[in-house]
Amino acid sequence: MAAFLSNKLGMFLESSAYISQLIAGTKDKLGITYYPHADGQKANGVAIGGASLWIEKNQPKNVQEGAWQFIKYLSNAENQAKWQKATGYMAINKNSNRTSTLKNLYKKQPEAQVPTEQLKRTIPNYSNSGLFFEGVLKERILSQTAMQQIKDDSNINSSLKTAEDSMNDYITQNNKANKK
Repeated sequence: MAAFLSNKLGMFLESSAYISQLIAGTKDKLGITYYPHADGQKANGVAIGGASLWIEKNQPKNVQEGAWQFIKYLSNAENQAKWQKATGYMAINKNSNRTSTLKNLYKKQPEAQVPTEQLKRTIPNYSNSGLFFEGVLKERILSQTAMQQIKDDSNINSSLKTAEDSMNDYITQNNKANKK
């Protein structure tokens, strides 16, 4: 993000959670768009991260009730709208888009609505309906390594292919270990 904001990087992929920071960090107009896909292939949509709150059963009833009241407060449409405006994280309450908070944000910064629109158009499937958590750190390291190699003038296709092959090997080994 620092490289992007200092004009050393023309574009990058990141979570919608960074929109507010990006907007605050630049006077330039941001171009936010749907997640890219290969030419000639249908877009697969996007997977969400986070978006869950938990109340443990092993807690006393009064703690569970307090947690439930807090969750109801957090998930209120207006509170979610304020959260989205302040952070970039997408509101989990669909009614948040009807609040003046988000209507005004979208009027002032239409690009902030792109992640919500893309998620609304996503048709759930195996590729976008969950995350392989066991491989998240591995994938991040492989992606960062490939990006660094590309930045250092390595062949783009070869760097990405190496990362892809390494991740596929990791998934295969993980599936064997877990008998999937």
